[in-house]
Amino acid sequence: MRTENKTPRLLLSYKKPYLPISRDTFGRWIKAILAMAGVDTFPPHSTRSASTSAASKAGVPLKTILEAAGWSQESTFTRFYKKQVFPNFG
Repeated sequence: MRTENKTPRLLLSYKKPYLPISRDTFGRWIKAILAMAGVDTFPPHSTRSASTSAASKAGVPLKTILEAAGWSQESTFTRFYKKQVFPNFG
């Protein structure tokens, strides 16, 4: 018996029946987009650090960052993900 998942999903497959994509599919999509942009030295998970660090630098409240990333402890962000963000010199 299949149970219905009530969790809202942001991304759906572009092929019928347009179901929510898996974590692996999302990772492949991100990796492909980064490669097309000329960024092929980082795994997809690196975007987590980059995006949360950029949000912090932009002044997004820490509570908002933690909630969006699914973290309950500030120490997770500060120890593993908060990185110095440099301006783009391109």
